[in-house]
Amino acid sequence: MPKRQYKGSYQKGSKAGLSNNLLGAQAEQILDSLLRDLGLREGKDYKKQLHVPYLSEDRFRKIAASYKFFGSSGASKFLWEDGGPNITEDFVFCSTLDKIPEVETIISVTQANPTKPGHSIENKLHQALGELYLHKMHNLKLRSILFVGGEDKAWATAKQFKKYGCSYALKTLECFYDYVIFALEENILSHVKKALGCSLKNAEFWRSEKEKVDQIVLTDDSDLIPNTNLRDTFMRKILFPLCDQRVSCVEGIENEIARFMATCSIKSNGEFFKKICEQNRTGIETDRGFNNPPEAAIALLLRSAGLTYQAEIEHGKKAVIIPYNLLYELGFSEMHRYTDFILTAKDGKQIYVESKSAGGGFEGGHKHITDRAREQIARSLLHRTTLNPDGTLRSNRQNYYWIFVLDADWQTPEKYPSKFIHILQMAGATCWFSAMSLVKDDYSINRNCDFIKYLEKLCE
Repeated sequence: MPKRQYKGSYQKGSKAGLSNNLLGAQAEQILDSLLRDLGLREGKDYKKQLHVPYLSEDRFRKIAASYKFFGSSGASKFLWEDGGPNITEDFVFCSTLDKIPEVETIISVTQANPTKPGHSIENKLHQALGELYLHKMHNLKLRSILFVGGEDKAWATAKQFKKYGCSYALKTLECFYDYVIFALEENILSHVKKALGCSLKNAEFWRSEKEKVDQIVLTDDSDLIPNTNLRDTFMRKILFPLCDQRVSCVEGIENEIARFMATCSIKSNGEFFKKICEQNRTGIETDRGFNNPPEAAIALLLRSAGLTYQAEIEHGKKAVIIPYNLLYELGFSEMHRYTDFILTAKDGKQIYVESKSAGGGFEGGHKHITDRAREQIARSLLHRTTLNPDGTLRSNRQNYYWIFVLDADWQTPEKYPSKFIHILQMAGATCWFSAMSLVKDDYSINRNCDFIKYLEKLCE
């Protein structure tokens, strides 16, 4: 891709020291200038930062009827309000710019300037695919355009770029979006003009996906949605007191979950167990490798039930790879899909078990919940989608069970507490369980929990 900056009314500023958010704003300024150069004006031809619904009014009205916050007419308005089933989009073109417009075209802006290219780029790919999917499942006539800032090499690690010569993320996004505009392209103004009138791609693919999603019965029972935090409570009740005991060997750890995590860490680098021995509470709290009570509880339950499985936590955090995804077909042979646990059901289907937290740490909150919910949509798409001979996308049925063990507060926002569970359902979640339900009051594993009963039924 030619490294040429657009030279219209927007003047490029220095990138030195700019954060990702500032670079994102810069990319939006570039696009805004391009639209003005085409004679388009904000407020007259498009809106910026508009909440765009991804559920129909009829469907959401049925869900909202179970929530005391809405009257008979409240659902329609809430679709467009903050906290509703919507996504805030950067540039929105509508047939009318009334209070509740009918959306025709969306341009989403993204850019890359990662400090850790691998994870950051993967996350941007997942978020872009997740947003696109939600919109297409609501409106098959929607034109979805992606405006990409940043140099091509910023969208891949040095190793990936050397091996593939391009960004796997950008190539994948080009397969799904109706049009992708690169901010550094030659003749960028003509690309923007062409994008605004482009035909819709993969019509049959999206139609097939929508048929599947429309058949999903979205839960209307907020009592089924987890809102307790096992990881943080376990640290307070078990791990921090364990520090005061001055443990010197794994065998001295009485709690089976804590002992299991320490044992698994020793098989790797032993750092987590070392933090316990050194009474390093801060190190324990920030450990994202082996301080994972939900995963440990899952592994211990599977062991106690005599079920055969693969698990990341028991192999020195070596990733458990799901063997096939669309990225292989696109030529990216080392871009795998991962999971926490794999089992095989009695009907021969694979069972993937994911442990997911809403995020927020000791202070609570929902810092990462949006990313983590939409990420599952992208992972499902990349796993199930294949290419037709003509290069278009083919939608395939989900031929596996996908089970989630959820930790922390997934009951958010207050007026729509099932919002993120609905996204997981749309992604293909077979069922979900609260991480706290896996343990007893004394934080030993609960061998009589619904999670293990469900797996035993699938496997035996």
